[in-house]
Amino acid sequence: MVVEAFEQRQSGQISQKEFAQKTGLSELEKQSGEGLSLVQKAMKFFSGKL
Repeated sequence: MVVEAFEQRQSGQISQKEFAQKTGLSELEKQSGEGLSLVQKAMKFFSGKL
C-alpha cells in the first residue's frame, strides 16, 4: 500500500497531500521539512561567516 502510494507520488499521479494521507507521512514530513529548513538556515549562516 505504502509502496504503491510512493510509486504514484514519484510518477506524479497523486498530490503530496493524497500521498501523505495514504502513507501517514504528513506529520513526519512536516517535522523533516522543518528540520531541513533549519539546516539550510544554519548553512547560510555559516557560509556567510567563512
